[in-house]
Amino acid sequence: VGTYRGGLCRFDKKNSQFKHFLLDPGDPNSLLNNRIFSLCLTRDRTLWIGTPGGICYQDLTSIEKSADGGFHYLPLPGIHSDLTLCIYEDTSGMLWFGTISHGLFALDRQSGEWRNYHHDPGDPQSISSDIVSTIYQDRNGNLWLGTGNWFYGPGGGLNKFDRRQQRFEHFQNDPGNPNSLSNNRVLAIAETKKGINSHLWIGTYGGGLDYFDPASNKFYHFRHDPTDPRTINNDLIQSLLLDENGVLWIGSKGQGLAKYSAFASKFHIVAHHPGNLNSLSHDIVMSFCQDQQGDLWIGTYGGGLNRWQRRSNSFEHFQRNPLDANSLSNDFILCLLADADNPDILWIGTDGGLNRLNIRTRQFHHYLHDPANPNSISDNGVLCLFQDRQHEFWLGTRVGGLNRLDIRTGLFHHYPSNAADSFSVSDFTIIDITEDRQGNLWIGTFSAGLNKLDRKSGTFTHYRYQADDPTSLSFNSIECIVEDDDGNLWIATSGGGLNCFDPSTGLFTTYTEADGLASNIIWGIERADDGRLWLSTMNGLCQFDPLTRQAKNFTVHDGLQSQMFTPFS
Repeated sequence: VGTYRGGLCRFDKKNSQFKHFLLDPGDPNSLLNNRIFSLCLTRDRTLWIGTPGGICYQDLTSIEKSADGGFHYLPLPGIHSDLTLCIYEDTSGMLWFGTISHGLFALDRQSGEWRNYHHDPGDPQSISSDIVSTIYQDRNGNLWLGTGNWFYGPGGGLNKFDRRQQRFEHFQNDPGNPNSLSNNRVLAIAETKKGINSHLWIGTYGGGLDYFDPASNKFYHFRHDPTDPRTINNDLIQSLLLDENGVLWIGSKGQGLAKYSAFASKFHIVAHHPGNLNSLSHDIVMSFCQDQQGDLWIGTYGGGLNRWQRRSNSFEHFQRNPLDANSLSNDFILCLLADADNPDILWIGTDGGLNRLNIRTRQFHHYLHDPANPNSISDNGVLCLFQDRQHEFWLGTRVGGLNRLDIRTGLFHHYPSNAADSFSVSDFTIIDITEDRQGNLWIGTFSAGLNKLDRKSGTFTHYRYQADDPTSLSFNSIECIVEDDDGNLWIATSGGGLNCFDPSTGLFTTYTEADGLASNIIWGIERADDGRLWLSTMNGLCQFDPLTRQAKNFTVHDGLQSQMFTPFS
């Protein structure tokens, strides 16, 4: 560890102790200077140290074999001393030194030959600045140099060095080109890989973080926005590290450490923009559904129904019109279901009844509660929809229990909750419905646990939280139920984390924040093709692997639009 005034520190992981190396004027083998600006450990286990007094090095092999080893001074040719800002060993073993005022030095350690590259105002193919702050060799063998620094000089941008031609290509800020380098003071370079091409992350001092595509010579900018917590925390970037998991760690001046996940680039935020008819109609999104044409339907709470047409990348809005009886009955949408038998039909559960949309004619048919008609829907608050393998439609309502709709007649059969009947559904409020591979129907309730319906008898078996039984359901508020390939049921609860129910044993296994989940309040589960579960929670998005029982969490810092997901999402 190199420090600004405290010399060099070596940390021993075995005993968690630091050993300090300092300048001792009476010892010619001590550290050259107590201000350390750069470190490089070469493949032969030599530690190279850049200081304001020049370069020194230490053979770590000698330290490991004996009690201690001294430091040796390496003078740069032709100059008395200079501050060495960076030291780098390339794949051939060549050593490169970037200085604050004398450009770039290269040392062939086998021959002992030195070469100096300095800025020549009359030569456009010379290095663009004599202040060299960072050096990086990419996977294709190209050498990249960042010039300028945080305390001295304007900077000359990014340089690519062609060793065969012995010339430098410059990439600098052009105010008239939004895809040019954001700032000419380049202090850090890291590399990712996309396809067969190498891509670079460029840390600038004043321009934030840039993503550079060498194939197109275009820079894409990531700047700090004080109104958006998902942006980088500072535009004064001083260091970068891309770890083995693809996470980019960003060191900045005055704002500590930030991280950028490669996963974040996969998130694209779609939001409501007032006045823009091709944006989402409302920012409170309650439900999604994909139809057989591949279009995405989005239900909002207050903005009606949205259709995102994939081919045209455009939105179509459907909202209630009091003057049109064939419009949506209510703009507060709670659930959506694409009809498995008819690709032209979409079912919409709202706070104002059930709607059936004919996608081709754009007309809505309403199913509303009628107190005078016992065969009407039991309640207008439709919280969930499900079509089983027998093509029957099931509805969960806010206060009317479970309903089954006969499509041919338009009549509803009711399954109300009855406290006097222990075989009735356990709650008036039904949150989710699913069918297992055995054909059993499972019903999640708002406050009375999990139910299994015996279709022949019309009776329900109840599964509830038992304080004295750790293998019981962990919480009685059920938000979502999903079956895996092994026939297990995964159950999201709004306070008890994630439950796995094994129907063969009747036992529940619980996973909570203590097991790595982002939150114990889980609103939804989406099962991916690889078997992993995606959980929407009160504290971001969680990816859970049922095989390893490992959780990976994503927040606004990974590109999410918000930490808090909505119920039913």
